[in-house]
Amino acid sequence: MGRFGAAYSCRTMIVGLVFLAAAILARALHAQKTGPRISAVQPDPIIGSIDWRELTIQGGGFDEDFAVRLHAEDVVDTVIEAEDRLTYVDAQTVRVRAVFGTAASTWTVQVLHPDSISSNVHTFRVEAPPPKIDVVRPLRRTQDGTSFKVTVQGATMTPSSTVRWNGNDLPTTPIKSSPKPNAITIGLEATVPPGRVEGPGQNAITVHTPPPGGGTSSPTFFTVAAQPFYQTTWFYVGLVGLVIVGGLGLHRLRVKHVREKELEQKVQRRTAALRKEKERTEKQARRLKELDEARRRLFEDLSHELRTPLTMISTPLRTVLADGDETPPDERQELLTAALRNANPKSCALCWAICSKMPSSTPLEVERSCFM
Repeated sequence: MGRFGAAYSCRTMIVGLVFLAAAILARALHAQKTGPRISAVQPDPIIGSIDWRELTIQGGGFDEDFAVRLHAEDVVDTVIEAEDRLTYVDAQTVRVRAVFGTAASTWTVQVLHPDSISSNVHTFRVEAPPPKIDVVRPLRRTQDGTSFKVTVQGATMTPSSTVRWNGNDLPTTPIKSSPKPNAITIGLEATVPPGRVEGPGQNAITVHTPPPGGGTSSPTFFTVAAQPFYQTTWFYVGLVGLVIVGGLGLHRLRVKHVREKELEQKVQRRTAALRKEKERTEKQARRLKELDEARRRLFEDLSHELRTPLTMISTPLRTVLADGDETPPDERQELLTAALRNANPKSCALCWAICSKMPSSTPLEVERSCFM
């Protein structure tokens, strides 16, 4: 029995292994026949957008517990497993929601099952949406003959979109939402050369996106206003000329003021010199007046002083002449002696009177000048 039981157990184990292998093989064959496969997607092509778009995947063998892999070269490679983005319709149809962007590109889609079974890779196209301008900054500018930049914003721009000014392409740079390679284009920046500006007046701004898809947006009009007179070249030329003329006028006024100042100083110096000359002349005049007054007093004094000595000389002589021979000789001799004595320079009162009136004379000088 022990030998029989062991053989029975071994036989049973072998049979179980055979059945297990058969089940695994059957499951593999069933999976191979019923695995997910994609035959088409709708829509194809899909119009790009920065909003959520729904892609319908058609084929067969889809499981309720599925995931979707989306891939675009240099744009995105992601597996979508979130339930709010996946919709199971039936085994032949599933849907996925995703953001495909606005750039025209080629995408691939693949349905994944939890048991690592994947569908075939199906290719579809994303086309650029028609561009639409939302905002243009600025919308008005004064015509000044210089280049300037305009910024165009919209949700349907692509990196290959170009800003057009009156139908002519402008040098355009895309504005990204972030520095990442797959960042969304949220706007465009373009440089407007001065030769393209038509004005004053309205200038049409449009955005052109090349195919596939794309197109040209409706125009937005940019106002170019006439340049104010105070910003014109002639105004600046006139202003510079006015400054130059004003500067020359101020320079002339300054030169005139300096000359007037110099003339005033010269007049002041001349006036001071004349004043000094006048003072010196007046001083000389006073001195001459004083000398004239001294001379007048001298003559007055001389005329007064001359009477006494002349009288002293003439009286004895008159007496002698009047008495004639009647005068005794002794008395005549005495009278003549007195007249002679009065006429002597050393005792002459007239000489003393004249010499004493001489200016700046001392008694010794009087005696030397009059009696020596």
